[in-house]
Amino acid sequence: MHYWFAYWWLIFPIGVFVAGGWQSWLSYLRRKQELELLKHYVAQGKDPPPELSKAVSGEHTADPAMGGYYGPYGWRARRWGWGWSPYWAWQRAIVMGAISGGLYYWANYVNDNDQARSGVMIAVIITGIIAVVSAFFALMMTLNPPK
Repeated sequence: MHYWFAYWWLIFPIGVFVAGGWQSWLSYLRRKQELELLKHYVAQGKDPPPELSKAVSGEHTADPAMGGYYGPYGWRARRWGWGWSPYWAWQRAIVMGAISGGLYYWANYVNDNDQARSGVMIAVIITGIIAVVSAFFALMMTLNPPK
């Protein structure tokens, strides 16, 4: 039980890894289905629909409502929404900085257990690094907007 209280925060990075693996698996299955459908058309001697050919080859059509397919912030903005805009990058940096600061305050001024303090300080370091990296990316996105 001691390990649970010392390393409870590992649930979050492990959850991120599991979610990323799940997303990769679903992407693989979607790609596999597209290729199977393309094989089905080829086996029948028919021409596949242009949308299927574009999806399999990686080409995409332009969407005028989004400023072209890639939109103002690249393919990530189209794939994952506006989470890759400077606004969300700054929000991510501020939230992670606040979490890091709150954990630091709790570990040093509220908590009186030295073992818990050392475990929480690892989380403070990790969230602090994420906050600094997010702030760097937000600054780069703000100063160098995509063309």
